[in-house]
Amino acid sequence: MIFSAAFASTNAPWFEDFHSTKFYSLGLQSLSEEMVENFYSVVHSSGEMTPDDPTTVSQTDAKSGGDEPVSRSTVISERIIRDTTITAGVKRLYDFYCQVCGIRLETPDGPYAEGAHIKPLGIEHNGPDVVGNILCLCPNDHVLFDNGAFSVNDNMKLVGKKSGRLKVVPRHQIDHLFLAYHRKVIFKMGKTK
Repeated sequence: MIFSAAFASTNAPWFEDFHSTKFYSLGLQSLSEEMVENFYSVVHSSGEMTPDDPTTVSQTDAKSGGDEPVSRSTVISERIIRDTTITAGVKRLYDFYCQVCGIRLETPDGPYAEGAHIKPLGIEHNGPDVVGNILCLCPNDHVLFDNGAFSVNDNMKLVGKKSGRLKVVPRHQIDHLFLAYHRKVIFKMGKTK
C-alpha cells in the first residue's frame, strides 16, 4: 500500500486498522485509495517527498539522476491541540442544526455541522477552546463568519446579513466578550481592504 513504507518505521498500532479500510480522510474531505495513490505518485515524482519518511524533504542529485537524497531537513510544526469533546458537545446541543441558517446537513455517516470559534484560536487572536467561544454552524456560514462577512450583536441579531438572529439554546452561554472581539477585529462590514 502507498503509505505502508511511510509508516512502517513508526510501528503505529493504529496504522493497520487505518490501512485496512482503504479509505483515507483529509480534513473535511474523504479521499479514495486511488485518489491518495495519485496524489502520492505526483508528490513523490516531484522529488519533494521520500516514501520512507513523510516528514522529510529530499533534493535529488540532478546530475546523477539517482533517487538518493543529497540532503535532508527535518520539518517541525506547531499547532494548537483542540478539545474536540467541547465542540462535539456544542454541536449536540443544536442537534447539528446551524445556529445561523437552521440547515442540518445529512450525510451517510450522520448529521454534519462545524464548531466555529468566535474568537479564533490562533496566535494572532489567542481565543480559548471553551463552550462560550464556540458556535454550531454549517460549513457555508462557518466560512463566512471566520472571514468577517457577518457577526453577532450582544442581543443575538446578525450583523452583515439582511436579517436574522443567532439561535441559542438556554444551556449554551455565549460569552459576550468573544462576540465583541469578533465584531471589532474579524467583522469586515463597511471596511475597505
